[in-house]
Amino acid sequence: SRRSCHGNRGGEFLSSEEETERWMCSAFDMPKTSGEREVPVGCLMVYNEVVGKGRNKVNETRNATRHAEMVALDQLLDWCRRSNLDVSSVCKRTALYVTVEPCIMCAAALRLSNIPVVVYGCRNERFGGCGSVLDVSSADLPHTGNTFKCVSGHRAEEAVEMLKSFYKQENPNAGGALQQLASKKDEASKQTYDELNVSSICCWCEMCPLTDKSVKVKLTT
Repeated sequence: SRRSCHGNRGGEFLSSEEETERWMCSAFDMPKTSGEREVPVGCLMVYNEVVGKGRNKVNETRNATRHAEMVALDQLLDWCRRSNLDVSSVCKRTALYVTVEPCIMCAAALRLSNIPVVVYGCRNERFGGCGSVLDVSSADLPHTGNTFKCVSGHRAEEAVEMLKSFYKQENPNAGGALQQLASKKDEASKQTYDELNVSSICCWCEMCPLTDKSVKVKLTT
């Protein structure tokens, strides 16, 4: 799939195409362990080896902040403690591989943690923090960590299909907001992007004020 890249920092921590494919394959496997209750987003934190991995746990924990990236960051912190390594030094040399563009909250957490590079699949046109809505990754924001490089579009179509398949079902926390999705499937597939009136791919939790708002999932191809 076609990939695009922006940002100046972090290029030296990008893996080879073969390694990237391997890490992204593992990231795409992560949501499969969550069944049908969570938005299918998965990620890996790689510092020579996998030091953190995560999938969305918003519905499982009833906590709207438990996105895949936040879960992986917590695992990275635990790994550093167990390995007696400095968290700041490790983060500055760690790459994130994630199936969907991080939301604004997660992008801010990555920036504050000084993660240098993020490789992701499809864009998050409603809540993306790496350029789709706000460019947290490269904006001039004093005293808020370092900017980071983004490489987008890796297996984007596959990431979108995972999301579309998930939204076809009825989420117990979202009421009847998704029933109209099936009737829009054929029409949406003909558009440059799929504009689906579904809950946020940011959280999709009944506690979240963003639930039931329109989401655009745009293919970066």
